[in-house]
Amino acid sequence: MAFTVGDKVVPRIASESAEQALEVVAVHTDESGRQTVTVRDEAGNTSDLLAGELVAV
Repeated sequence: MAFTVGDKVVPRIASESAEQALEVVAVHTDESGRQTVTVRDEAGNTSDLLAGELVAV
C-alpha cells in the first residue's frame, strides 16, 4: 500500500490498538523501489519504518 503525508497508520504488529496511531510526515522511495515512511507519534517523536511494516487505520 502506498502511504501519503497525513495518513494515520499503526505498526502491523500492533494493528489491534488504533489509539496508538502514528501520522505519516514523509514518504521516501529508494532506488530499488522500497518505500520508507517517516511517522510521528503524539509526543512529536519521529521514526522511519518500512511501508510493509505499517497498516492504515
